[in-house]
Amino acid sequence: MPDFSWLNEIPEKDWDTVGLGHGLTFGKVQFYERCRVRGDDLVIEKFEGWAGSQPRHYEIQQLPSTKLRVTWGDWTTSAN
Repeated sequence: MPDFSWLNEIPEKDWDTVGLGHGLTFGKVQFYERCRVRGDDLVIEKFEGWAGSQPRHYEIQQLPSTKLRVTWGDWTTSAN
């Protein structure tokens, strides 16, 4: 089972500002290794199930190429 709990340990100051929220971009391989994912392991579905129960209410997006972005807060609203 993947372990995403390490995201909760990243201080808010270490997250990038995305809109009015926060986000970090990870290489897919790096993220999967950090989460102890085996194979594809339905990581997106398992992440979404876990994320909704967290204080930061994380979301995950698959970016072009081999990257993932994890966001939380109001990342869809422009900061301008």
